[in-house]
Amino acid sequence: MSLNFITKEDYDKLKLLDREYYFDARWKYIEEVINIIKDTNIQFNNCIELGAYLFSIAKEQDTIDILSKSNPTYLMDANITPWSIKKKYDLFIGLQVLEHLKNKTEICNEIKKISNYAVISLPYKWNCKDINNCHHMIDEEVIYSWFKIEPKYTKIQEYRIINFYEFKSS
Repeated sequence: MSLNFITKEDYDKLKLLDREYYFDARWKYIEEVINIIKDTNIQFNNCIELGAYLFSIAKEQDTIDILSKSNPTYLMDANITPWSIKKKYDLFIGLQVLEHLKNKTEICNEIKKISNYAVISLPYKWNCKDINNCHHMIDEEVIYSWFKIEPKYTKIQEYRIINFYEFKSS
């Protein structure tokens, strides 16, 4: 079984639930993430997504959530490590969520522990008025300090960076 992903039609239906959250710019990076995953030509049989709000981009996947809005598989505070997840996943998905967590290096170690691959999107070089804002000036060097490995693939899309990682060999 390989993963299936949401479509633009699925996404447009979600706009009825929360118009402010589901704007077209969000679909633009979600679509890019889906394309990156598909372009790897790796058959991912299962995945887990952190912080999926009301929906997951992969259909029939496990989720980690603290809000309990997306019927999560794991209801937990992802800031608390080690994670209690014992299963190993083919793919970890974290879209615009990692920057909100506290101990990023420990969390990245947990991501590497529970998955063989990961796709992560983050705000890229946002120059926030408040330099303590979690979105402020995240770049390749900052991300490397969290993961301690280079991504296999990077795509910069407007003000977001999308990294694809392989952990199987690390």
